[in-house]
Amino acid sequence: MDFRTFKHYQNVISRQGVFALLDQAVLVLVGLFVFLNPFPHTTSAKELCFYLTLAILIFLIIRKKIVFSLRSPLTVPFVLYILWAGASIFWAIDTQNSMHDFYAHLVKYIVLYYVIINVFNSEKRLTILTWIVIISTFIFALKGMIHFYLLMGNPLAERLIPAERAPINSSAILNLFAAFLSLYFLTREKRWPGRILLSLSFAGTFMATLLSFSRAALIALVVSAGVLFVSHSGRKIRIIASIVILSLAAGSLYIFSPHLKRLQPEELSKDLRIGIYYTCVEIFKDYPIAGVGFGMETFEKHMWDKYNPKIPLELRMSDPASSPHGFFFDIMVRLGLVGLILFGFIILRTVQISRSILIRREKHIRRWGAYLLASFTGMLVAGFFGSILHGAAAYNFYILLAMITILSRSAQDA
Repeated sequence: MDFRTFKHYQNVISRQGVFALLDQAVLVLVGLFVFLNPFPHTTSAKELCFYLTLAILIFLIIRKKIVFSLRSPLTVPFVLYILWAGASIFWAIDTQNSMHDFYAHLVKYIVLYYVIINVFNSEKRLTILTWIVIISTFIFALKGMIHFYLLMGNPLAERLIPAERAPINSSAILNLFAAFLSLYFLTREKRWPGRILLSLSFAGTFMATLLSFSRAALIALVVSAGVLFVSHSGRKIRIIASIVILSLAAGSLYIFSPHLKRLQPEELSKDLRIGIYYTCVEIFKDYPIAGVGFGMETFEKHMWDKYNPKIPLELRMSDPASSPHGFFFDIMVRLGLVGLILFGFIILRTVQISRSILIRREKHIRRWGAYLLASFTGMLVAGFFGSILHGAAAYNFYILLAMITILSRSAQDA
């Protein structure tokens, strides 16, 4: 072999090393984005991770060094939903805001979904992704509890505000998701260091969920536990024990808390959400098919003052609500009946994917699928009373959809 031939092979190896390094960089960047998701005030870092990931992926795709596939059971419902949301810009009450939110609060989420299913495209990488969600959310929950209860000196009877400007309900949804993931890994982990870490993660995120005193999260916890019991194919004694423990923990915390009255019927009837939902219905009457446009600010800035006075006097609010406080009413107002049907198509397709996982022969895949389905159910239940369509909760929603998709692919390849 002469010097020129040697130099040629050296250059080839060098180029292949660069491409391999870029591939690993994408994995790290996406993982860092997911890790930062629960934390407020990290927008700049997440934006850097997101756009740097896209730049590297586009480069690798152009150089044909990776295969980036849009093949997914959710592609058709995603496309239909995007097309309708995009079309709403043309009849939107606030065109500029709808254009902004269409990209920032829908397209980016779905792009992240496809990035994740292509980057974390194996059971091993899905495990890594799950660990990232567990650890980051645990740190977020632990940091919030230490700051709110120890440093600020608030009693445990106070509702946990995990961080400045962090919504209580959305944070509770994040913690509940991580608690279910921790519980699944805890049931299969055999090494003691892993068990200790997972036990701490589960305890921390579960306690943070309870200390939020979020009625939506509490209802979601109960419903999710029921779904987990029904869908879990293995020995259910552990599930029963877990449900009993969770119920006792939740019950004891609420019994000795002044927030117990928030669960009483007379308090529920005074919930401000009722007036918000009535207002949404009044808007829907005038915009039943297409909605008012995808812009999220339209509800507060353009519709509230006109439609809130139309509801019963005792339900009216002096200050405008910032959002419809629930994905159902949110979509109903912004995208109308058609939007609800198309989003329902996404939910139905996800349930079908989960069902295909639950009938697989591989026990660990079935059990993993059961916990993901329980998490998905809990997110929808909690999201009926709170927002899962923007911010950290929305990213979590699409991360969960990506996890279910990857697990389904792994099941088919097994």
